[in-house]
Amino acid sequence: MSAKKYGGGPIKPPPNTTPDISRGILPDISPGISPGISRGTSPGIPPQGIAPQGIAQGEAQAAIPPPRRARRASGYKARLVFDLALFTGLAVLAAAVFYQASGKTSYNWQWERLAPYLARLVPEDGGHFWQRLTPGLLLRGFAVTIQISFWSFLLASLFGFILGLCRFCRRPFGRLFGGTCVTLLRNVPPLILVFIIHYFINAQVAYSIDWGWVSLLPPLFPVPSQMPVFTSAVLALGLYEGAYVAEIVRAGLESVPKTQWEAGLALGLSSRACLFKIVLPQARRMMLPPLVSQTVSLVKDSSIVSIIAVQELTQEGMDVITASGLVFEVWLTVTALYLLLCLAISGVGRLLARNRN
Repeated sequence: MSAKKYGGGPIKPPPNTTPDISRGILPDISPGISPGISRGTSPGIPPQGIAPQGIAQGEAQAAIPPPRRARRASGYKARLVFDLALFTGLAVLAAAVFYQASGKTSYNWQWERLAPYLARLVPEDGGHFWQRLTPGLLLRGFAVTIQISFWSFLLASLFGFILGLCRFCRRPFGRLFGGTCVTLLRNVPPLILVFIIHYFINAQVAYSIDWGWVSLLPPLFPVPSQMPVFTSAVLALGLYEGAYVAEIVRAGLESVPKTQWEAGLALGLSSRACLFKIVLPQARRMMLPPLVSQTVSLVKDSSIVSIIAVQELTQEGMDVITASGLVFEVWLTVTALYLLLCLAISGVGRLLARNRN
């Protein structure tokens, strides 16, 4: 069949679309557009990323701007160097201020006298070194601080979870009860709360209990004579921090979209099953960072219970100052111990968040 039957001439072969690699040109073979001219460009203006004819391939690559990732990497390195220099300058400035302050006060630093208050060796023959090493007043107070923080955290978690559910529920009684408890506990100074619980509530009960059994669990509880004030401290801190935990729980539950509830109910689950199987697993990821921050705050707030003679770290530090006169050495050591405990809690929180993600 001839092509002239349809009014056309002989069929022409398609143009050669093989790219001329020798000249570094990658022509555009889009229909209706001449080779070498890409869509959206004017004739005579080479498209971006394509070198014009007559330019070597190396010069064409030099004309192409660097990728965005490379520019970001170079900018990050510059910011990193600037931030390190700024941090070093601030550290040097703080060291200079501390040196000048210590020189003007003419304070005689005696760190060697502080060692027996941290740990000491029992003067007995025989036995391993670690068996003869006994903790001093500061380390024993540090252990009591850990015990108070542990039991207060458990109480605050339980109490705060219940109050958070009450604040989240639909029933008016639950909302009223949870809102009243949270409002009262959050707006009362913690020191006054310690006084109220110790002298008006716990003093009628704790001193009439035989606490001799706690000597069987020394890692978890202090000596039996300290249990009345210890329970007062745990109750006060647990209730006070539990009010903040309740708000964290409520905010975490409200952060889950309502469509999750609707999907669970549509599958035939009850409201309780939706809460514990669908909503809470999603809300835990949102609640973990503020809970870690609140735990660190609990550790720092535990220092106020020294007002009722709890032999924790702050109280033991004041006793050591009274006995030795080492004011700055003791307070710097107490600060370092609190910082060590708070950093450990923050590190555990970061590991939990990483595993959760």
